[in-house]
Amino acid sequence: MFRALGESRRAFNTSGLEYRAQQLSQTLPDLDDAARADLLAGNGSLVKRPFVIGDGVALVGFNANAWEKVFHP
Repeated sequence: MFRALGESRRAFNTSGLEYRAQQLSQTLPDLDDAARADLLAGNGSLVKRPFVIGDGVALVGFNANAWEKVFHP
């Protein structure tokens, strides 16, 4: 999953309260992809939305141009 995004940090809601409360800006760089995936799976508040990963598409966060290109080519 993270490979499709290019950087696993992109999957995290870095402006969210939970991200800040867990001080993930400091600890996230030291975690491997499995630990990062566990964090996201265990706490939906950490997931940046909207979030779509599928065949040939990986979109995180809303960017009107990017979503338009994927869903209305």
